[in-house]
Amino acid sequence: MGNPITVLFVEDDTYVLASQTEALSEFGFRVLPADNGFEALQILQHEPVDVLVTDIIMPGVNGIELAEQAKAMKPDLQIVLITGSLSIADLANTVGKVMVKPLAPSDIAYQIRAMTAVH
Repeated sequence: MGNPITVLFVEDDTYVLASQTEALSEFGFRVLPADNGFEALQILQHEPVDVLVTDIIMPGVNGIELAEQAKAMKPDLQIVLITGSLSIADLANTVGKVMVKPLAPSDIAYQIRAMTAVH
């Protein structure tokens, strides 16, 4: 068995961050939590990451800006953006895969596996 998929999960709501981090870990992923875009960019500089999963609406660096900067740093990085707003979802489609809230951890896990499957 190879190394687990490493997921950088970014969410400014501390309850959602903790619960999704725990749930995704139970699905077998190595999860690196970050509660803002600045922290996420620091993690990306120092850790191997396969998939970035980020909320879009966050103070400071929003999820779209984070995804663009992350992709510039790591062009092979897979990106999932999460939002509760359909109008924002349309803006984010050019940056990565967009998923609309509410989401179960199993929905996110399925998307991560689909994006990282070897074809």
